[in-house]
Amino acid sequence: MAIYAGYTDLSNLKYVELSPKEVERYCLLEGDILFNRTNSKELVGKTGIWADSCEAVVASYFIRLRVKREILNPFYLWAFLNTAYMKRVLFETARGAIGQSNINAKELKAFIIWLPPLNRQNNFERRCRDLFGVKTQQSAATAKAEATFEALLGNTFSEPLTEGLDV
Repeated sequence: MAIYAGYTDLSNLKYVELSPKEVERYCLLEGDILFNRTNSKELVGKTGIWADSCEAVVASYFIRLRVKREILNPFYLWAFLNTAYMKRVLFETARGAIGQSNINAKELKAFIIWLPPLNRQNNFERRCRDLFGVKTQQSAATAKAEATFEALLGNTFSEPLTEGLDV
């Protein structure tokens, strides 16, 4: 699993055998925030939100955050951690060694988060989910268009061209 532009990418999953106790401890629940704790200084702190329905556990290079939903909406936190302001704060906080930088859980917990009223945070989530739906539709349409184009190419160039060539 990777995070690109704030979104989780499940195209390259790894699989592991875990005991039921380990699955319970490390499982991802909808709304969990995945914070990339180790990366290059520019990329440390990449943050995604788990909005998928498949069963998964958190990888060791992520810090999993679970919010107290009565005061903080996970979509709001996800967006806040992906703002230019927070990216700058994370860049300044990250400690580096040999090409890798790190932000630990204690440092992450110390950040101050601006907290609007919960009803506004929840409205923000509804809008995010609407956008996720549009993104999913666009991805499906793009995949279909690419498959159609590949099929057209295959049909067009499947037979060798012999007429019209002066060899």
